Amino acid sequence: MSLSAVATALNARIRNFRETADHEDLGHAAQALVSKLSERTGELRQVRELMECLRVENSVDADDVRRAIGDFQQQLAQVGLRAVQRPTASTLSESVGDLHEKADRRGKSVWRNLFSGLTEDIDTRVRRLGWSTLDRKAKGAHTTVNAARLNYPVADWEKTKKVLGGDCSKWPEKIDALIVNLTVELDKAETAVATRPEAVQKFIAKASNKGFALEDLTPELLAQLRDEGIVDDYTVRKRE
Repeated sequence: MSLSAVATALNARIRNFRETADHEDLGHAAQALVSKLSERTGELRQVRELMECLRVENSVDADDVRRAIGDFQQQLAQVGLRAVQRPTASTLSESVGDLHEKADRRGKSVWRNLFSGLTEDIDTRVRRLGWSTLDRKAKGAHTTVNAARLNYPVADWEKTKKVLGGDCSKWPEKIDALIVNLTVELDKAETAVATRPEAVQKFIAKASNKGFALEDLTPELLAQLRDEGIVDDYTVRKRE
């Protein structure tokens, strides 16, 4: 039986107890425990589904939680709702929390590794780009890949689908393709910059970093920017 099914069964079991005035506090405590179990097992199910879809082996071991659930069920059968006051309830809560933490770390680690090709060097190169058509295209490709990386599916499944498609088994290949496309567009943009006059290249580098001082914009440089067709790609901003 899956952890989610066990959580549902426990919830039904607790609801079957007659809640008298003496049992009201115990009932609330028991319900809180099961609600936490249900929430955590739901998130664990999502991690498991992601790992299975990505064909990742060595999933997190849930045996400790299953044993803790079994012990709590036994106590529940013996003493009723008073089981929530026993150590078995605390053990169950701690075991579920520990498993959830391990699964979350594992899932996020696997997801980050899918984007290992999105290196700091690529991020740095993107930041150096200007605002020409090719530059904007490369930046757009970077934004798409980065959006997918930040949308961890366990928390943002629907957002991830919008970027990578509905078939999660194809996400690794889709991510690789997006990174390849990014590097191609980045190479095109950088190649185009390299063909521009040296003064224009220096302008682009400064403008893309901390900004280009207006007092350094000579008539000659302005004419070169106009000749290169990029003079309208930049705006004047007041220094903060």
